[in-house]
Amino acid sequence: VSYQRTRRNNLSEDQIARLNNINFNWSPFDDLFARALQNLRLFIDSNGHANPSASDVINDFKLGSWATVIRANKNKLTDERVALLEQLGFEWSQRGSQWDVKYSLLKEYIGKFGHCDIPQKEVFRGVKLGLWLSNQRFRLKAITDQNVLFLERKKKLEALGVDFD
Repeated sequence: VSYQRTRRNNLSEDQIARLNNINFNWSPFDDLFARALQNLRLFIDSNGHANPSASDVINDFKLGSWATVIRANKNKLTDERVALLEQLGFEWSQRGSQWDVKYSLLKEYIGKFGHCDIPQKEVFRGVKLGLWLSNQRFRLKAITDQNVLFLERKKKLEALGVDFD
């Protein structure tokens, strides 16, 4: 099968016609990408962001695994595919984007409940937000001016009213 796909130019018109008559799939990777995009859109509708974690599965499609492979192979994607993913809000760096997603959920939580005193076992919109916030308090409590990224995160959390004492 892969021979026919890669050597299509070497096949006779009759061979190509016979394969077309049985609905031969000339580009299965295009179909996979289209299916992945469809599932990514469903993920966005359910989660409000386009950054699946490695374990996310939608409709029996391992969206998280697909996203991990896509992130690792961005340089092999066409400009059109990169643009499609970026239009959906797909993040190429998983670690930073996950912090931003949880920070946005914290802001939403505060907007809904009026405080950020979240119990450690609290789950909000499917995310262990209480545990995340507890971890942030622990990790960022002793941050100094030397780590600009973490200092920026700490200031953002403090601006929401998070207490580090």
